[in-house]
Amino acid sequence: MYICEIANEDIVGVHSTPLGLAEWRPSQSSVTQIFAIGGDTFQLLFGRILEYVYVNGAFVERVRVTASPSTAAVDTTVTVTATLPADTQDTQVTFQVEDGAAVVEDVVDGQASHAYAFTSSGTYRINVSSASHGKAVVEVVII
Repeated sequence: MYICEIANEDIVGVHSTPLGLAEWRPSQSSVTQIFAIGGDTFQLLFGRILEYVYVNGAFVERVRVTASPSTAAVDTTVTVTATLPADTQDTQVTFQVEDGAAVVEDVVDGQASHAYAFTSSGTYRINVSSASHGKAVVEVVII
């Protein structure tokens, strides 16, 4: 397994380790995120990259977020979907467009969604957060 350590949005270390995440200890106290990548060189090239975030004293898989469509016309419905790990205990996810009002949606089968219809063109950043799986951001372009 390869682990890439992130602190203050800078890469502070990349390590090859036979350890699993449960045994991993950051090289610096400022590390806030890690990316775990496969088990050998071939998996590094072809494997699934998992992003982890430090939440409540442990590294956990980060919430993933998508927007469909990611580019849309004004007044078109855009659905933003948050996907949580299968073993999550979270029952709700918060969606928030930039500094707008936060909307809380229930998690059903590991996912929560919220539909938006933007009335002006531009690029919008939608923040999604989960109590146990941190935050993620998706951008939507409205034309």
